[in-house]
Amino acid sequence: MANETMMALGDFRFSVMKANLDTVSTVESWIWAEQNIIGESPVSQYVGKNSVVKTINGRIYRNYANGVGLNQINDMIEMANTATPLQLVDGAGNVYGDWVIMSIDYQEELIDQNATAKRITFKMQIKSY
Repeated sequence: MANETMMALGDFRFSVMKANLDTVSTVESWIWAEQNIIGESPVSQYVGKNSVVKTINGRIYRNYANGVGLNQINDMIEMANTATPLQLVDGAGNVYGDWVIMSIDYQEELIDQNATAKRITFKMQIKSY
């Protein structure tokens, strides 16, 4: 992976000069089923671990990637529409296995006189596959 790449999800690259990462948060959780007992308080039974969920927050500027920076949000959406697990790799080359895109939330900001955004901030939620 090139040095400028901060993270890769499938063929999509997050980097300083493209879709820039601001934060990546991770949620790990466990499943505890509640069992009711007549005349007693319920007890919990460990059932297993939930899938790991990561939230990727970042921003894209219109002038990034030789002026096609804002098209990257469409690339993310097209990637999600394939409904295919994607390999997650960080910039150091660590492989985190396959992940699926659960949601992409984005806002167009700094709107110019042509109603074109100069910046898009995004939040992508992915889940381990």
